Amino acid sequence: MSYQVSRWRLITCVILCLVVGGFVVPAFGEVVSFSIHVDAIDPVFGEADEEYSNPLLLQPAAFEAASIAGVPAVSLTDGTLILTITPVDGVISTITFSEGGDYTLAGGLTAPSQAYVSAALLVDFVSAKVNGEEVDYLNLDRKVTFTRNRSFSPGGAPDQDFWSLTTTFDIAGALAAVPEAEGDVTELKLSIDNTLLAMSQLSSSAFIAKKWLRIDINDEDVPDVPEPTAVVLLVCGCCALLARRRI
Repeated sequence: MSYQVSRWRLITCVILCLVVGGFVVPAFGEVVSFSIHVDAIDPVFGEADEEYSNPLLLQPAAFEAASIAGVPAVSLTDGTLILTITPVDGVISTITFSEGGDYTLAGGLTAPSQAYVSAALLVDFVSAKVNGEEVDYLNLDRKVTFTRNRSFSPGGAPDQDFWSLTTTFDIAGALAAVPEAEGDVTELKLSIDNTLLAMSQLSSSAFIAKKWLRIDINDEDVPDVPEPTAVVLLVCGCCALLARRRI
C-alpha cells in the first residue's frame, strides 16, 4: 500500500499550516483591554503585582478577624487597596467588585452566648477622567456589608459557612445621566477599603476570613481562542484528506 500526494496539494498543505500557525499563536491567550495599576496596597491583601489586566484577582492568606472567649471583645482588621484603571483597547461600561471567604461562630457548653461577624466593602471614586480631562461628576461611592449574628444555647451546634459580597457600578449609565458629559472614561482612580469584624463573649467565639477579592471591568467573558497546536493539527488532518491513495 502506498500514498501519492500531488505536488501542488502538498505545497498547499504546508502553506496552510504555516499561515494558520503564524496567525493563531499571537492571538492565543488573554485579550488585554484594560490596565489595572496597583498604586498602594496594605499587607493584609497578600502579595500583589503592580500591573494587572482584566480581571484583577487577589487571594489573601491572612486577612481575618477572630475573637475567642471575649478576647479581644472586638477584633477589627482593615485593609485599603488603591487602583488606577485605564482602557487599553475598550470602553469602561461597568465595574464589578466581588469578594468572599468563610466564617465560624460557636457557643459554649454551659451558658447561653452570642457571637457576631461582619465584612464591609467600601469603594471610593477618588478621581475620574473623561477624554483625558479630570471631572467631578462620577461620585459613585458605595458601601456593601455582610453580617452574621447568632445566639447559642448551651452545647448548640456551631454556625459555619461561606460569605460573599458583590456590587456593580454602571459607569456608562452614570455618564449618560450627566448632560455635560461627552466622550468615554479614560481613567479611574479607586480606593477600596475592606473591613472584617468579629465579636464574642466569655463562652463564645467568632472568626471570619477574606479569601478572595476580584474586580471585573465590563463583566465580559473573554472569548475562547483555540490553542495553536489544536488548530494546526486540524488543518493538517484536512490536508491528509487531500492525499490520493494508491494500492
